[in-house]
Amino acid sequence: MSMRRIVLIALASMMLLSSTMHTNVLAAPQDNAPLDPTAPAEEDKSAEASSQPTEYSDDPAYNSLNRNEFFSNVCVDPSSGTTVQLSGKDNIEKVLNYFMGKGLTLQQASGFVGNMMQESGVDPRKIQGGAVADDNYEMQNGVGFGLIQWTFTDRQDPLKAKGEQMSTPSEKKSFRDIDVQLEYIWDELNTRWKHTLTALKGADNPVDAAIIVHGPPNPGYEASADSDEAVRTVRGGNAQKIYDQYKDAPPAGGLSTGGDGSTQGGDTSGKAVIAIDPGHNAVDVRVPEETTGADLYDYPNSPEVDDMWQVGEKVKAGLEEKGYKVEMLRSSKDESVDFRQRAERAKKAGAAMAISLHSTPGASEVFNQFTGAYRQGSNGKIEFKNDQTAQKSTQYSEAVAKKRAEAEGGPVPVSKVNFDGRPDIAAGNLAWVQMLSPDVPWVYNEFAKDGRGGSIGLTDEDKDIYAKGVIEGIVAANPSGGSPTTGGCGGSSGGAVSGDLAATAKAYAWPETHPSGFTERKKEYVDAIAKTKADSYIGGCEGVDCGAFVTRLVIDSGHDPGYNFSGKSADGAGPTSTQEDWAKKNWEPIGSGVQDPAKLKPGDVAINAQHTFIFVGDGVFEGTDIASASLCDRAPMAGGNSANEPGFNWYRKKV
Repeated sequence: MSMRRIVLIALASMMLLSSTMHTNVLAAPQDNAPLDPTAPAEEDKSAEASSQPTEYSDDPAYNSLNRNEFFSNVCVDPSSGTTVQLSGKDNIEKVLNYFMGKGLTLQQASGFVGNMMQESGVDPRKIQGGAVADDNYEMQNGVGFGLIQWTFTDRQDPLKAKGEQMSTPSEKKSFRDIDVQLEYIWDELNTRWKHTLTALKGADNPVDAAIIVHGPPNPGYEASADSDEAVRTVRGGNAQKIYDQYKDAPPAGGLSTGGDGSTQGGDTSGKAVIAIDPGHNAVDVRVPEETTGADLYDYPNSPEVDDMWQVGEKVKAGLEEKGYKVEMLRSSKDESVDFRQRAERAKKAGAAMAISLHSTPGASEVFNQFTGAYRQGSNGKIEFKNDQTAQKSTQYSEAVAKKRAEAEGGPVPVSKVNFDGRPDIAAGNLAWVQMLSPDVPWVYNEFAKDGRGGSIGLTDEDKDIYAKGVIEGIVAANPSGGSPTTGGCGGSSGGAVSGDLAATAKAYAWPETHPSGFTERKKEYVDAIAKTKADSYIGGCEGVDCGAFVTRLVIDSGHDPGYNFSGKSADGAGPTSTQEDWAKKNWEPIGSGVQDPAKLKPGDVAINAQHTFIFVGDGVFEGTDIASASLCDRAPMAGGNSANEPGFNWYRKKV
């Protein structure tokens, strides 16, 4: 970046110093000692000529491709003036951590590191020419400084102001700090260089990502005087080496937890708790279910009970190697635990996902929770009603089924079980552990191989294959840490809250109104989009879209799970025009043009040909009763529109 500006003002001597500084940056020691300013610039013309990266320890840091859920950015109040805490044992890891925490993939984040290695050796205190700033250093116009070598006053001054903004009475921040510089980079990417960020999100390999960060095409964020070939081979080569270093590493640990052991911040993390339910019980057990009067009946079904305990231990060991916390819902193979106790243990453990392991001589299958599922007893019927958990269970079940099919070499469908007419078992179509766990997404597995399973024992190879598919499925499912429908920053809502529109609006939308160009999404909304984007309507710019925001808020809060065709793209979900067509058929029109806020109800939606927003009611946000977003221009936030605007049609869910 600095070099491009240097060329523009013809400071050839500075350009030479900057170019020289970049030599052999991959070989720089981890303490970021000054680079050798005397090395010839030509040594750095190809990736092959560059030195190999410094070796890293076995400390788990990053997971495989497209995984950002194992990072431990600590959630804080956005109004507090502080920022996320960076994790990582060196600056490279901290930078990767930061950008992946913002939703970039490992390849895309590596593109940034590849450029920073060339600009500064990933040292936030590096001065153009090779020196390292001390605490008294002040930036100078025309002299590059920091991770990306900001060179001129028009960008140095805002960087300095960023440090002042992030300071608190207890902690003074400086433009020399890496977290300040990363936050400033993110600000720039979401304003003046939004085109770079948009293009970067489409990159699927680290070399292309490095080129996009640098440019061309478009005026790139870095934009040095390096030739196109040098950008590809050196900056791109750096990025490729960093990506290769981390792509197969296990997920990181070290997530900050609260005093009760629950995950803080609602982060999607490698330390998410996974509950493992090895199928069946050591002895026959019958416990009455309170609502239906049906027996919660379980039995050993030997050798299945022993086989599933062994598979469970394999899954536990594999997940713990990847950084997950695992809660076995039986403390030992011989412990007797009924279905309700298992469900309660999963909830108490704060499980982000629960896995039941069974085998059968029939066919391999996966059963998911779904709304409307039931169990029937002599005293009545019980139904599963938590749509938020059902959505996660379905998503997780599909991921597990896919990975199991790959491991097992045959079909593993996601199905609905049928208990009707089976002796001693209450009628219905959902396993009891799933029915009794409305707050924990549960994936119930049956395994079959060549007629083996259930009362016909599995081979050791069968158990290994079963465990492998389940482990890979859990990783692919990307379960979030903490409670699936609550959690968040310091006790505030960390995600969608089923049945609570106001709480979900607070979780997804910034509490203040920002100007045009503010596209940074709250982490809770980032997670919501990430979990649904595979098959749901998310509009443009990763959910920075009015229709996508209203769709997710209405569905995820449980206000109307069917809104906009349940958000499913395959079923017809789409933008504002589609949503209005749906609302005309399924909701009640309540008026057009200016509305009296006193007569509106939380969840009422306003729509015109290009835009939609939602009334959330008094007390949700200060000074406004509206939440809205705008395509690629404004992330979900308070305000932005008003009930007093003409030109909108209003719709309300039918009672």
